[in-house]
Amino acid sequence: MYDGIKNISIPEWAENEAKEAGGLDLLGLRNVAQSIGNYCLNGITTISPQIRYLAIRSWIIQMYAECQLPDDYSTFLKFGSQLEAAVAIGILLNKPSITGVIGSTKALEIIAKDEKKIILEKLVKTQIAINTYTGPSNNLGISYARKSGITGLTNERGKPLANVIMTKVIDTNVVKKILSEKKVESFNRDDLIELGQILSIDEIPDDEKEILVNIVIPSEPDPSGWDKDIRRIATYVHLLQLTNDKQAIPTLDEFFEEIIHPKDGFDETLSEIYDGWLCFLIRDSIAVAHETTLQFVKNELEIDPKKTFHRNNIIQRIVNDSSGMENELKTLKLIDDDERFEDLRFLDIFGQLEKRLVKKNINEPLQRWDDKKLNELNLIKALESNNPGTVSLVPIVWLLSYFRLNGEIDTDNNAIGMLSRGGWGRLGLKEVIFPKIKKWKADNPHYHQIVGDLIGRTVDQHVRISWSRMATDITKDVSILKVDGDSWQFRKEFYSGRTAARLNEAIGWLKQLKLIGENGITSDGKIVLNRGYKSLSNYSPTLQS
Repeated sequence: MYDGIKNISIPEWAENEAKEAGGLDLLGLRNVAQSIGNYCLNGITTISPQIRYLAIRSWIIQMYAECQLPDDYSTFLKFGSQLEAAVAIGILLNKPSITGVIGSTKALEIIAKDEKKIILEKLVKTQIAINTYTGPSNNLGISYARKSGITGLTNERGKPLANVIMTKVIDTNVVKKILSEKKVESFNRDDLIELGQILSIDEIPDDEKEILVNIVIPSEPDPSGWDKDIRRIATYVHLLQLTNDKQAIPTLDEFFEEIIHPKDGFDETLSEIYDGWLCFLIRDSIAVAHETTLQFVKNELEIDPKKTFHRNNIIQRIVNDSSGMENELKTLKLIDDDERFEDLRFLDIFGQLEKRLVKKNINEPLQRWDDKKLNELNLIKALESNNPGTVSLVPIVWLLSYFRLNGEIDTDNNAIGMLSRGGWGRLGLKEVIFPKIKKWKADNPHYHQIVGDLIGRTVDQHVRISWSRMATDITKDVSILKVDGDSWQFRKEFYSGRTAARLNEAIGWLKQLKLIGENGITSDGKIVLNRGYKSLSNYSPTLQS
């Protein structure tokens, strides 16, 4: 069936002494989806799940300023990490079972020593709150970068947030001692308990909550305008609206189902953010498709891990599962029951898709259709089954992107333009996917040849990414297989996955702010929802900026 595919020349692999390094984005394809996700929802990361740390971090910066210590980042880092440790230990002294406290493992070890006087030290190597919440704080207009490395607090958002905490802790023994001695070294357990009772991350006082809500979903722009805020507002409005409609906290699948098939009568001010998240889903599906393919290659090589195989041998073994691939295409009703996978050509599949994917509005920048089976979310779910036959869906993933955009990229639309971020090196739609599809249309090759081509391209992509990362740090090697010309050999385990959209963290923030709950949107949530729609109505044109 497979007669060999000509592949782009890549560097041959040589044995090296580089340290094996783990990594999630081993094809470099999640990076594109992640960038689009950041464009649609800034101010939150996968390592910033507790919103109160935004306020605690602001207060730590203010405490350092109040002590009038040097404008030097290393001095600040020592001060901040020790004060952050005081907060963490204080919280855990009050609530040992609480989750989400940064540095809790070491903090509990310190507490277990049962010493009356606790000497404070940095609890984690790098991911302390004053570092991990810097990006979100800057994006939310709470803080801003300074030459020294110590971020400043903005007058509009940062200082009010720090002050609301300072008024609560100013009379505690910990704060009085720090302001007096200009250092953070050691405290009695009782003093830390006093501080921890006030700063527990699972209880946000109403006055502080109001400030945080106005920062995350503001009703007024900051002095720089709406650019940093407006798409975030739209995403949170969509989450609040879904929660209101379902009277329950939505799942990620429900979020994206609405993005793919907007309900009748949905608010038009959300249309730009719907398109933005659909672009995210397009690129996420491409990443999933190729990561799953890489896993299938790894599985074949792992059968005899010490043996070296010619690339065409491995590709042929995968493509030879014609019955499995045939079943996947039949499940999607892309081929009839009496059609054979071996006889299938590209235009057979292209023609079926053209019939099925009837566009609702040809003038829209991104096309949507009524067909409930043929969409990125369903293809991702099928690929996540790890059924080897799903490798036949990789060309379908490419083709859906083609039909979404009518085979053209509108670079005037930021989110759509980002579909080609990284260009050739990231399988850009404009540079790689669309030209290849147009060539398939012209040549009409057998479908199994296309599948084989994409298997080879997937491995080539992985090797290029591995080489590029070693070029940055020669001591790190993320490759999962050894490649020497056309020879492939198993190297280490790999499991495919999806791009983190940070929507779960956003939902967590809405819960912590008591805007949503298990029974749906709260009364405060409805107020914020209506306010969000008002902001979008007034400023929705900037969504296109």
